[in-house]
Parts: sequence; structure tokens; C-alpha cells
Amino acid sequence: MVVNRHVVFGALIGAIAWNAMTRRYGIPSSSSHALIGGIQRAVIVRDSVGTSSVRRASAVRWDGVAGSVVWALIFTIPASSPAGAFVAGMSFWLSLLLFA
Repeated sequence: MVVNRHVVFGALIGAIAWNAMTRRYGIPSSSSHALIGGIQRAVIVRDSVGTSSVRRASAVRWDGVAGSVVWALIFTIPASSPAGAFVAGMSFWLSLLLFA
């Protein structure tokens, strides 16, 4: 299974359309999640033309996705929480020094 320029183009257009729609209606969304979902859907659509639903589900290498992307997305939440707390605390402390 090769990701060609048509799959990349479809993934980008899907992610851009999703981000534009969510931004228009004020719905919070993640651009990286939209791009990952766009790549998955573009690969599924590419491999599902004229095939059964079993073939569509196997179009994405889920072991590779679960091994790299899903674990990275799960890891970023606990890893970014201390960094966000630090930045928020420093911003609060700095605002007290400057404006109090």
C-alpha cells in the first residue's frame, strides 16, 4: 500500500474542509487529528473502490497506526499538562508582579 499524491491531496482537502467548517461554527477541533483522520479516510476510500467492506477495513495498517500515532496522541496529554501548568503559573506570577 503506497500513499501517493492523490491520497495526500485528498487528506489535505479533507482536513482543510473540516477545520474550516469547525472554525466557521465555533467548534473546537485539532488540526493534527483532522489530518490523521483525513489520511486514514483517503487510504480507505482509495482501496475501497469496487471492493467489499472487509477490504475497506483492512486498507489501513492499524498496527502501524496504533503503534505510532495513537500512542503519541495518548502520550501528549499527560506530557503537556505539566508544561501547561508551568506556563499558566508563570503567567499568573508575572501578571502579579507587573500589575499588582
